[in-house]
Amino acid sequence: MQNTKTIKVIGTILSIVFLLLSINIISMAKSKTDVGDFTYELLEDGCAKITGLKYNQHILPAVMQVAQVDIPTEIDGYVVKVIGENAFENMSFFRLTIPESVVTIEKGAFCNNSILNSINFSNGIKRIEEYAFIGCRALEKIELPDSLVELGHDSFACTALKEIKLTAENVGNGAFSECSSLEKVKMSDDVKNIGMCAFYGCTSLTEIVVGRNTKFLGTALFQGCVNLKRILIPQSVTIFEENNILFEDVYLDAIYGFKGSAAENYANAKKITFIDITKAYSDGDINLDGIADESDFEYIIQATITDGFFSEIENAIADVNGDGAVDGFDVSVIERMINRH
Repeated sequence: MQNTKTIKVIGTILSIVFLLLSINIISMAKSKTDVGDFTYELLEDGCAKITGLKYNQHILPAVMQVAQVDIPTEIDGYVVKVIGENAFENMSFFRLTIPESVVTIEKGAFCNNSILNSINFSNGIKRIEEYAFIGCRALEKIELPDSLVELGHDSFACTALKEIKLTAENVGNGAFSECSSLEKVKMSDDVKNIGMCAFYGCTSLTEIVVGRNTKFLGTALFQGCVNLKRILIPQSVTIFEENNILFEDVYLDAIYGFKGSAAENYANAKKITFIDITKAYSDGDINLDGIADESDFEYIIQATITDGFFSEIENAIADVNGDGAVDGFDVSVIERMINRH
């Protein structure tokens, strides 16, 4: 009995020492990195790949030795082009800035940083590889650059992201899987292919608009998105996953799409309500009541003067000129359509 008490006391003392040591190290952490803090190697093209930090980040698990990491544009006269595989794996810092010179972020480069909450991506990055930011559980918001072409599988899985605008042409398998706080997804016209399980387990999603030029939707893409009720799928989507389990464990209220499209065929096959939006673009019937008339004009006017008047799907339908915003240009197009009738 006495031995048990002694062990507990020793355990408590060690825990307090560990905590105080951690606090002390964190209090001495640098505010931000300097160019001389980084390790690197040269690539065949004469540019540099960042491979990590010189000082040891593993004195204690997840101890913060720097608050902000600013990847340099150049190091020792070499242009920094790549952030290497697992370069900052399991390291702890709050903020990250990546310059325009960086083209590729390799596999697992920043994975499992439990306190990272801010990333400044410059417009120059083309590839973010698999697992790059997986497990960054404090990361709630990012703005991906327009330059991005490839988003690797599980690249932002298990993060705290609440909204995201996709700009990459190819979105990898599981890219945002298990992001249970993700409420809003916007897709640019650049998005072409979305891999399997990309939004697996995103339980806060309620509706989504697939990009206007997207062609391929992978298998089990929305599996486990238990609160997803509505989706708009454009005519451009011609390829669905082979096993038809796009919405596994999802109980959709409706699929919005164009008459004769793959989306309509899928909805009919799965006995999901299909809402035809064809006349919104051909006649101006944006309120989908079957008639293009003054009510549609009043409807869009109200949307332009009232923030949040439309949902994401309603916004996409009303954006008849396809510029990504419901504004005066759309009002003019709708007015002309209605006047034709």
